[in-house]
Amino acid sequence: MNYLKNIFDFYINSSTHVALAIASFTVLTFIDLKIKIDYHLISFVFAASVTAYNFVKYASIAGFRDVKPTMRLKVILVYSFLIFLYLIYSLFFLNFTTLLVGFVLVLLTLLYTLPLLPGFHNLRDLGGLKIFIIAIVWTVCTVLLPVAASDASFTLSPQLIAYFVIRFLWVLILMIPFEIRDLKDDAMHLNTIPQLIGVRGAKLTGFFFITISFVLFHFFHPDFKRLPFLLMSALSTVLLFFSTEKRSLYYTSFLVEAVPILWLLNYFIF
Repeated sequence: MNYLKNIFDFYINSSTHVALAIASFTVLTFIDLKIKIDYHLISFVFAASVTAYNFVKYASIAGFRDVKPTMRLKVILVYSFLIFLYLIYSLFFLNFTTLLVGFVLVLLTLLYTLPLLPGFHNLRDLGGLKIFIIAIVWTVCTVLLPVAASDASFTLSPQLIAYFVIRFLWVLILMIPFEIRDLKDDAMHLNTIPQLIGVRGAKLTGFFFITISFVLFHFFHPDFKRLPFLLMSALSTVLLFFSTEKRSLYYTSFLVEAVPILWLLNYFIF
């Protein structure tokens, strides 16, 4: 049992699960917008997600000479390095526009993690911005990258804008349980949603975002598959409702982040 738990913990802590979630949202964009699926881009998104998340989580730890890395951390760092090598390889299969959008995402990730200038905070520490920066990065990665990789010409139509907003709202929805869980640990200057309006207010905000996303979905994309959207809305409502400060890491980092993966699976089932 310990062996299986170690594998599962590695799956979560190595950011493989969240990377699969981001890749799943990317595949959904290809399907929804009727773009030919680019498997090179999907593998790039997966590799970039693992690299970015592990850089944010472990770069500071690995940089301390006084901190001796545990065996688990060493394995994650080796895994991250191998994924990073594949990330470099995958760049050769992307067009210029995709690379340009990817560069902007890399820049945002660096600014999110590292101080902007000596004596200044990074973007993650700027009050109220954290959740929105993550939502922007996820949305650009999972919506704009597939569009940029497509050979088809896309205009900035109301339908595309609505799709971008829907995805942005959904990332915010999935982030709220994390902010509720971290409420007791987050510094007050971060001004997270639960810090500003309380746990109940944060949940109501999430329910409101689900409602708005459904309205946009109904009016701008009536031809999309409705049942997967409704099922994931119901699941996310339940996950939001039962979110507390005492929820375990597995509740948020596995169950909540499984929503995009389950969403994609529902597309193939229904």
